Amino acid sequence: MSTDKRLAGKVAVITGASTGCGPVMGKLFVEQGAKVLMSARRVELVEEAAREIGPGAIAMRCDVTSEEDVKAMVARAMNEFGQIDILLNNAAAPGTALSDQRGSLVPVLLAPLDAAQIPSPSTQPVPPLQLLA
Repeated sequence: MSTDKRLAGKVAVITGASTGCGPVMGKLFVEQGAKVLMSARRVELVEEAAREIGPGAIAMRCDVTSEEDVKAMVARAMNEFGQIDILLNNAAAPGTALSDQRGSLVPVLLAPLDAAQIPSPSTQPVPPLQLLA
């Protein structure tokens, strides 16, 4: 088994990173060599999650339904790390219908990217990260 870190030199931004899958993915990304900006509406929880992960993870408050918050999140990642390679949009907006009439989540997933005016992940594919050992 290779000991190479598949995400070495990469920067990930994870939304909805305060509980559930967000902190788990943050930990996995850092273990694989990435620097991670974890964001969520509940700042105390996301800061605690980043502290538990340790070096390589930072946290901030971001409500992805706010264009200004998304712009600030992107700016922080760029200021701290100089790049964004991976966006894991794990945030949910409770009580809202997040799909269009075709049942697609694509408009919701790409909305933060459009707001931040950075390329969408569909134009820059990232190899899948194998979660099972």
